[in-house]
Amino acid sequence: MNPEKTLGSSGRGIIIVLVVCAAILGAALAFYRHNTSPEAASRRAAEARYEKEQELFIATFDSLKQARLYPTAWRAAPFTKAGLDENRSEWTLTLGSSDWDRRSEASKMDLMAKLHTTFRAIRAQAGGDPEDARLKIENDDGEILAECSPETGTVIHR
Repeated sequence: MNPEKTLGSSGRGIIIVLVVCAAILGAALAFYRHNTSPEAASRRAAEARYEKEQELFIATFDSLKQARLYPTAWRAAPFTKAGLDENRSEWTLTLGSSDWDRRSEASKMDLMAKLHTTFRAIRAQAGGDPEDARLKIENDDGEILAECSPETGTVIHR
């Protein structure tokens, strides 16, 4: 065995190990500096604030939903189901086709206006944006009978 060859290859191995260690140390330092920077702290604080505001909005909205939103809907028509999306921005009500068909066009518009106005008011009272409120009435088969949103206004499909 040639001692010069063994020493040379082990010297290269040491250099490779040192380069890898330096790269790992550099990456760890960069990660640490990036995550402890004032911008990162500000970003984390903003995310935490948003999450807390969202939790408070949902809790307040759900309380108002039980006290004001659902009673308004149940007095207005014999809805069979009601559901809200995760962000409480879309409210879907299910109404039997026979009840919907018996209503005049003016009655349908009045129903949509009353429910959408109440929904927007409760979103605003809970701390949400009332402009994000969308209302949809569908029949038992999932067919959309009417929709209402600030962008499109009230649209009666049937």
